[in-house]
Amino acid sequence: MPNAVTAAGKRTLKSNHSRLVGKDVCMKVWIYGRDEREICAMFAYCVGNSDTIIGFSVQKSVMSFFPQGGLTQPMQAAIRGDLDQLLLSDLTLLGDSTEEIRKQETVFRSYQVSIKSACN
Repeated sequence: MPNAVTAAGKRTLKSNHSRLVGKDVCMKVWIYGRDEREICAMFAYCVGNSDTIIGFSVQKSVMSFFPQGGLTQPMQAAIRGDLDQLLLSDLTLLGDSTEEIRKQETVFRSYQVSIKSACN
């Protein structure tokens, strides 16, 4: 049995890989991280070749009135329909509690924006 992977199996593997990596679909992506280092790392390792980066922002100071203030611009892009995916270093950037994180996810998804965490 020299070739255990059939043609159908190869198509399935390619399809699953494309779905996970997103290389066949051009997405408009916003990168959101804690600092410039995180943003650069996500840009280098988490963005597909065919994706378009439409912007990036960093989390505001934890002591600020609205630490998630760095989400204002990507939310505006989502509302305009200019954003397909929000790429985060991790989901805790969306809020301080599970409830806050879920609310942010729900709002972005209501504008058909997927959320991708680099940690997952």
